[in-house]
Amino acid sequence: MTEEEKRQMALKCAMENGFDDVEYLEDKDGYSVFSAGFKDEEADRFPTGLPCFIMVNEDGAFESFGFEPIVKISSEETEYPRGKKIFERLEQYSKHRLGAPEYMIRYADEIVHACNEYSYDCPIEKETMYEYLEKADKTNKKVVIIPDDGQEGKCDGWTYHLELIDRNEYTEDEKYWSIGGNSGTLPDRITPSRINALDRGEIFVFGSNKQGYHGGGAARTAMNKFGAEWGNGEGLQGQSYALPTMEGMESTKAAVDRFTEYAEDHSEYLFYVTAVGCGIAGYQPEEIAPLFEKAAELDNVYLPLSFWIVLMPKSTGK
Repeated sequence: MTEEEKRQMALKCAMENGFDDVEYLEDKDGYSVFSAGFKDEEADRFPTGLPCFIMVNEDGAFESFGFEPIVKISSEETEYPRGKKIFERLEQYSKHRLGAPEYMIRYADEIVHACNEYSYDCPIEKETMYEYLEKADKTNKKVVIIPDDGQEGKCDGWTYHLELIDRNEYTEDEKYWSIGGNSGTLPDRITPSRINALDRGEIFVFGSNKQGYHGGGAARTAMNKFGAEWGNGEGLQGQSYALPTMEGMESTKAAVDRFTEYAEDHSEYLFYVTAVGCGIAGYQPEEIAPLFEKAAELDNVYLPLSFWIVLMPKSTGK
């Protein structure tokens, strides 16, 4: 079967489910993977906030788990059908871990596990989750699971509630490369261009100076939103990590090495590294990115797309 024939089969499936276009993503395990979307560039390609994926093999057969997120229809009654549809797609991402960026799979894990009795002592009712997912979709937010007051330090019997927070914002290029681009080789651990909120365990890494004068740019964002401390020029503070870049390249390299060691020792955290040193410090990504070569090997470190392009130049044949 030719690639065009596979594309036509995927397009037929997409059109049966409200889309009018497909885009080839990658070959995986003997299947060609396509995402469903729209031809109109002004249209929202993922109207539910989540991409749909179709998988076709050489014999023209659909792999069932790749097909189900789009066509599976449940008879279960709900007041929030859109929220339910989003939840079912998240279940597929959590189960099969295919075709979605790492940040989306982590989000899927949290949402799905919150409704399972084996993962939370007092699981969230699915109807409540459907309601919040639908609200989040309508307001461009995301759902987070929060322990109720007085839960810290308890070993069992926890109860939780749901809240909506702002989504982080990805550029079109960041979205493209976050699902592997057309090469499938660029890491999907990409820091979003605008970080509006952090989940538990996520750390905002920003460029600072040794004096800790967080007066502008990412440093001010860190202080206003994520717990950075005025006068503290390096290290973890709240949900942020200050990395001094204003004292010269040798000093910056030493600070990056200390950060890398810290990140390696604290796998419980996920670090979103911003384009440190590339603002008021005056450096270019080509100068700063190589300093993060070792950090780039850590699964809990995300880097800006501009850094990845320098570190993996052969991966950017878009």
